[in-house]
Amino acid sequence: MEDRNCKTACQRATKLFKSGFTKPALDITDLSLADNSDQGELWLLRATILHSEGKWAEALVAIETAAALIPLTLGGELVLADCYSQIGKHELALSSYEYLFSRQTLPVSFYAGLYAGFKRANRFDLAMSACRRAIELAPENDEAYFGMAHCMSALAYPPRQITAVLQKAVNLAPDKTHYRLSLALQLSLTKRRVQAYDVLAKRKPEILKTLTCSCMARQLLELCVWAGDHERCSLLGGVLAKLSNQSEEVTADQEIGND
Repeated sequence: MEDRNCKTACQRATKLFKSGFTKPALDITDLSLADNSDQGELWLLRATILHSEGKWAEALVAIETAAALIPLTLGGELVLADCYSQIGKHELALSSYEYLFSRQTLPVSFYAGLYAGFKRANRFDLAMSACRRAIELAPENDEAYFGMAHCMSALAYPPRQITAVLQKAVNLAPDKTHYRLSLALQLSLTKRRVQAYDVLAKRKPEILKTLTCSCMARQLLELCVWAGDHERCSLLGGVLAKLSNQSEEVTADQEIGND
């Protein structure tokens, strides 16, 4: 009877969680575990919910408890790796990500998590391999192309190689602003200014307001000065001023904290 009740509780909590009701879902797992603390599936579900909320320490306790009771699912292995990564257990995290990556039967959706995990571990080579595997499984995956380009930049690949990958991302998702801005930047770095400006000019100037990197904003400002685009120059000037102010505020806060 207890097993049946736990199974019902797990089904109810899973349904609520998938519908976006995380608090009621957690309440159900907590109530059930209070009476039946040896139910690995409930601990796994609890860990998954806490992971989705970024409650890493609590999620780690739950997933390690689940692992002691049942073999973890692939999703559970990813939860465990993410928890290790987020609380600073970097060696354990990397080992867990590498173990998962060594599996040949992962769903394509897992590679985004592996990419993010490898990036946190500063293993851009492995992060790029995760992107490549995702593209093999889903050639229309624009996010994987963009992730690969990011890794190539971190690994100091030639800009012309990076632009080729970014162009694929833009072709697959032409309305994603950050793809387009990154492509314009890389084209500008390779002195292909006509192509770089064409990439910018195909969208409204307001997309420049989304920039959060001053180096990128300065490079694009140089491009717009070259093109004689006064409107975009003005916008980029405002972006740089805003980013400079934010940087000064952060520095001031740090100095206050050190006093």
